[in-house]
Amino acid sequence: MNVLYAVIHGEIAGGQIVCLQIIEALVREGHQALVISPSEGPFTDLLRKKKIPVFIIPFEKTYFFHRAFQVARLLRNQKVDLVHSHGTVQLNIHVRLAARLIGIPCISHIHSENVFSSHWLIRQYQIFLDRFTSQLCYRLIAVSKATKESLIQEGIEADRIEVIPNGIDSDRLNGQMTRAEVFQRFQIDPKKQLVTTIGSLCPNKGQEEFLKAAKQVNVDMPNTVWMMIGKDIEFKGAYEAKLKMLAQNLGLNGQVIFTGYQDDPLSLLNACDLFVLPSKREGMPLVVLEAAALKKAVIASAVGGIPEVVQDGETGILIPPGDSQALGLAMLKLLRDPKLARTMGEAGFRRIREHFSECQMVHRILKLYQEVSHAIRN
Repeated sequence: MNVLYAVIHGEIAGGQIVCLQIIEALVREGHQALVISPSEGPFTDLLRKKKIPVFIIPFEKTYFFHRAFQVARLLRNQKVDLVHSHGTVQLNIHVRLAARLIGIPCISHIHSENVFSSHWLIRQYQIFLDRFTSQLCYRLIAVSKATKESLIQEGIEADRIEVIPNGIDSDRLNGQMTRAEVFQRFQIDPKKQLVTTIGSLCPNKGQEEFLKAAKQVNVDMPNTVWMMIGKDIEFKGAYEAKLKMLAQNLGLNGQVIFTGYQDDPLSLLNACDLFVLPSKREGMPLVVLEAAALKKAVIASAVGGIPEVVQDGETGILIPPGDSQALGLAMLKLLRDPKLARTMGEAGFRRIREHFSECQMVHRILKLYQEVSHAIRN
């Protein structure tokens, strides 16, 4: 089987990592894979190092239907048997149309609630096309029950959607640096506590609330350092500049570390005392699974599939999205009680091992591929 994967962009993010997990499992079973991306980046570089062919096709607008014909030509030329998309609404629409044009099956992997244009007319147009082309898919994979529910609310048939939660291999979560080495690299006093958040720098990830909560915590616990791991992709550095100005205005000078993109984020995650993800919208973020697998207590917004992973009061604390005061109080609670944080981290580790393994995830997806192949033959 030769499978084409379409990803949202060339940067390394959760959806791309899940896509790579599937590709590696597929290749191990003797099949072939190729990838299309709208842009170059660390992820496309990584794929090429792994000898996975990559093709760059931009998907700027929903109505640029010539992209569907461009993808269709690629599918035909590369003798693709199945398409598996991991993209935006725009990308998914064009890839689904391309697969139908040459008569091969398509699966769309939905990693979070779909985001449509804020312009009413364009929004309705996009929703219509997303619904219509979803009917061209053999199946839609939702990463959480909440993601599936968002698709049903959009008007997509429930029996066309299969929930397959993201998974990780907790035995392979090995960073390259120790906590001491991380602290030394970023010039952090070993006596200080480290609170970390990871994600692209953008309003959706709640980094402004993170900084406001840090100011709240700083009043009682000034020995805390705040680390923000991630790159400003969407706003080309403008949002990062805004966050740095906010940190300065809040009086957090010298206490907030902006790391930018990191090729070894696991070391930084493993070095922290507390992990926080105050997002306003999520599917099932891999970083929450990774933090729990590293036995970190997790404080996160109760959005998307996060409550399906984080058990409030047992493996971490859930807070309302956009509520910096609740976030600050939750952080104070766990920073003041390291024993409770360790207990929650241990419980989270057990939960990830039992319910969110990479093996379970890829097994179910490859089984779905077999169903597609069987359906085609018959």
